[in-house]
Formats: sequence, structure tokens, C-alpha cells
Amino acid sequence: MHIVIRQTCGLGNQLFQYAAGRYLAKRYGGSLRVAHELPYWQVQNGHPRPVLLPKFAICAPIKKVSYFDRLVLSEQPALAVAARIARASRKIQVIREAPWQFTCYQDLRIADGTRTAYICGFWQDYSIVREVETELRRELLLLEPASAGTCRSHSAFVNPRTRCRFTCAEATSRCISVSTCCYPKRITNARSATS
Repeated sequence: MHIVIRQTCGLGNQLFQYAAGRYLAKRYGGSLRVAHELPYWQVQNGHPRPVLLPKFAICAPIKKVSYFDRLVLSEQPALAVAARIARASRKIQVIREAPWQFTCYQDLRIADGTRTAYICGFWQDYSIVREVETELRRELLLLEPASAGTCRSHSAFVNPRTRCRFTCAEATSRCISVSTCCYPKRITNARSATS
């Protein structure tokens, strides 16, 4: 069985998508492949969203989405019949994250007899990550360590409402905002709410 991740958006989403693919590959004993957007689609709201997974020691091959991938995943009415025939003839299942379950747990199941499963969505679910934590810790190591030349601190400011300190760092001519306290506070609040 083959698992294909449809890679989209920024690094955070790419990491969750990869975790979901790694989870399915482990659960069903399949191989994993990452199909990322073509370069001209790697922009969201005017901001570049390059594929950054190759910066990590990822074991799965990472390739541009092929024309066949685009056909199989197409939701355009004009391509519906061709997409359905392609999926049926090659025993392909497409698993899409339900929009109403964007922040809720959605079980990832592959139907019996499926040869290739494509997964599309963000899959921001800690329970999926927890299942493959060991594999992710091994694979999500930077191939090239960060250095002063690749990331320079430009400015820092404190949000008066949340009192969180943000640092704006330049990495390959983009500005990345990094909070030093909001995420730990949110994680602590989420843990105390579930206890």
C-alpha cells in the first residue's frame, strides 16, 4: 500500500500533514510519499509558503504533485468522471479532512483493498502525532544547523494585550514571528482544561 500526502501551506501545517502520513504508513504498513504543490501555488494571501520538509531528515520521498495526482484529487465538476474512473481502476482512496472537524479528532481509516491512499487536509491532532512521536523525533532533525547567517534577529516587541514577547527573525528574506510565551501558556491551559 502507498500513502501519498498532499502537502500545502506553511511549515506548521506541513509538519502535521507529514505526521498524519507517517501515522497511516505505520498503521497500515505502507510506503509514504509527499506530493507538494507546484511553485506558483506555494503562495497564500501574498506570502510565500515554500515546501520546507526537505530541510529535515525526512525518509519519505518529496516530489512535485504530478498531473495524475492532480486528476485523482480534483474536485472540479468537469473532471469528476475521469477522476472517479482513475480512482476506481487503480484502487485509490482519497481521505479528506472534514471541514467541520478541522480542530477535532477524525479517525483516519483506509478501506480494504485500497492500493493507494491520498490524504488531504491539515490533520492538526495531537493524538496522531503522539502515535508516531518516536519516528518524528528521528526524522525531524535539521539537515543543516541554523547559524547566525541564516537567521538574524531584527526586532522584538511585546504584545500589550497578551504580554507575549515576539521576535521577528529574517530567514531567506521572509519575516517569521516567533512567540516566546503564548504557545506554552496555551498548552498549559489545554492540559488543565482536559484534566
